[in-house]
Amino acid sequence: MGARVYSAECDRCHQLINSDAVIGKTKYGRFCRPCALVKQRERYRIKTAKRQGVAKPARLSADALIERDGNLCRLCNTAIDLSLARNSRFGATIDHIVPLSLGGSDDIENMQLAHWICNIRKGNRVDA
Repeated sequence: MGARVYSAECDRCHQLINSDAVIGKTKYGRFCRPCALVKQRERYRIKTAKRQGVAKPARLSADALIERDGNLCRLCNTAIDLSLARNSRFGATIDHIVPLSLGGSDDIENMQLAHWICNIRKGNRVDA
């Protein structure tokens, strides 16, 4: 007997997917592979924001900033290779324009996309 095949709808993109493309039902929902990666990045960002002392972190990932601004680093104005891991030197990270440690908010208007290395070099300064 073969494996049981079923269809499900992705909770994020609402695309119909087969059982071989479903990551599985978790406490976060049922997602196709691309959406599962987006949700994983969102959960990681929330965990990081809470560690930094944000009471109610925004539920978004770098993907929302890529949709809004494209794949351009707002600190050095060069393209970001989105295939790189977040913690590689030129991977995409979320930078707070006014840092959280200086009273900045954790909403999308205070965020921009940046290379990991550019974000590290900026530190908690407000660059004009």
